[in-house]
Amino acid sequence: MSLLYLSILLLIQSPVLQNETILKVVFRHSGSPDIQHYTIDGLGNVYMIKGQTLIKEDSRTGKKWEYTNKTAGIIHSVDISDPFRILLLYKDFNQAIFLNNYLAEISSPILLDDLGVKDVELICTSKAGGFWVFDNFTGQIFLFGKDMKPVCQSQSINSITDKNSKPVRMIENSTLVYLSIPNLGILVFNQYGTYHSTIPLLSINDFQIINQSIIYYNNHMLFDYNILDQTTRTTSIPDTGVVINCRLHIDHLYVFKHDGYTIYKKE
Repeated sequence: MSLLYLSILLLIQSPVLQNETILKVVFRHSGSPDIQHYTIDGLGNVYMIKGQTLIKEDSRTGKKWEYTNKTAGIIHSVDISDPFRILLLYKDFNQAIFLNNYLAEISSPILLDDLGVKDVELICTSKAGGFWVFDNFTGQIFLFGKDMKPVCQSQSINSITDKNSKPVRMIENSTLVYLSIPNLGILVFNQYGTYHSTIPLLSINDFQIINQSIIYYNNHMLFDYNILDQTTRTTSIPDTGVVINCRLHIDHLYVFKHDGYTIYKKE
């Protein structure tokens, strides 16, 4: 871990880094090539999935926490929308586990089969205290409350999409649920699971929602799609090599690669 003071002149047109901006490398982490997924929470902490292990790293201090559950299998995904209620999905065993901000289990594993959802592909927390799931078997999203009882469900997406459509990302933001299907776009549902609209953004495997913008990375470019006026702005990523994803947090840009990640800060 070291601080590098490399100033880079970059035109950033995003809700976080706007106009002509000087970016400085403030942190560079050499990671393991075994990391399958990177993301950050709303506090700027970095999360990494490595097989059965979730790693959390405080990018300011370098302090790390780890969580491994060898009986649950490989971690399929992590939702860190609420950094105090981190939600892991273990697809192979159709289970989910809530962790606190120290990566300790909040409760025993959730057996999704027992809730009536047999093939959960995606999961995310709800600000109402429960969680959403997308069930491959029915093609529906379901909301479960804190008591694990069903609250609502959507119609099957098969009535909206074709049979080859497979959702890859789901998040809740401001009472709306966003479901990304690369060959179709991002489906939007309201807080009751009712289909609302489709945002025509294709080939998106991962994204953030910041204010009224959808932020996503593709081919060394960062895209900012404004949901209200349906305009898109782009900017180049200040990094070389194979970038697998990017994240924005306040005045920081996180660039993730197979061999680690770099954090840039707006000056």
